Amino acid sequence: MPLQHPHFSCGRLRCLRESAGVTRTALAYHLGLTEQTVWAWESGSSIPRPSMLGAIAAVLGCAIDDLFEAMNDDAQAARPGRLGSVGRDAHARA
Repeated sequence: MPLQHPHFSCGRLRCLRESAGVTRTALAYHLGLTEQTVWAWESGSSIPRPSMLGAIAAVLGCAIDDLFEAMNDDAQAARPGRLGSVGRDAHARA
């Protein structure tokens, strides 16, 4: 299977935020943004600027890569413990 270009996952952002026990309000505060901006990212109506990804990952205690959809099965299999298997299962059902 050829590599697919990874893209930002609003569902993963929400899952990572909730797993970290961080509210939208707290994430927005730590990033210097509004709660509405975080809501827009999680709803898929907008995406964060690339320059924000490192700060988002730092607040949530994850890697920047965790904010993106899986690239392919081989790449994800090489990354144990990542959320990639969740994305792979979701794509298989679609």
